Amino acid sequence: MEKRSLGFETRKLAHAIKLYVDGTLSKELDIDLSGVEGMTLGYLFHHPDEVVTAQSLMEHFKVKKAACSQLLHALSNKGLIAMKPIPTDKRVKRIVLTKKGNTLHAEFDRIFAKINAQIEKDITPEEREQYECIVAKMASNIGADSFFMEDK
Repeated sequence: MEKRSLGFETRKLAHAIKLYVDGTLSKELDIDLSGVEGMTLGYLFHHPDEVVTAQSLMEHFKVKKAACSQLLHALSNKGLIAMKPIPTDKRVKRIVLTKKGNTLHAEFDRIFAKINAQIEKDITPEEREQYECIVAKMASNIGADSFFMEDK
C-alpha cells in the first residue's frame, strides 16, 4: 500500500470540515454565516473587557490584513459587529458585538457544539490525545507551534 502524504490528507480533512461546518451553519441559521465569522463572534463574546482591534484579530486568527478586513466588513454589513473609535487613538477602532451579534453568538455556540460532537464521534480519549500529539509534532516540524492547541 502506498504511503499517503500526511500534509495532503490533513489539508483535505481541513477542507472537508470547513465544508461541513459552513453547510451545517447555512441549514441551521437564518443568516448566512461562515465558520470563521462565527468563530470571530465567539472571540469577541469571550473577550468583552479587552480592546479587540483588527490587528489583534489578525494575530489571533493568523490571517492577513486583507482577509481580516473582508471578514470585518462582512460582519459589519450583517449588523453583527460595530467599530468604535478608541479615545486615545482615533485611527484604531475597537470591535464589539452588537445586540444582534450577541444573540447570534448563543445560537452559533449551540450549533457548533453539535458540529464538534459529530466530528469527534467515536473517538476515544486516548485517540484524541494521540491526535493532539501528532498535530503538535507536525506543527512543530513546520515552525507553526503557535497555531495549534493554544488553550491547552
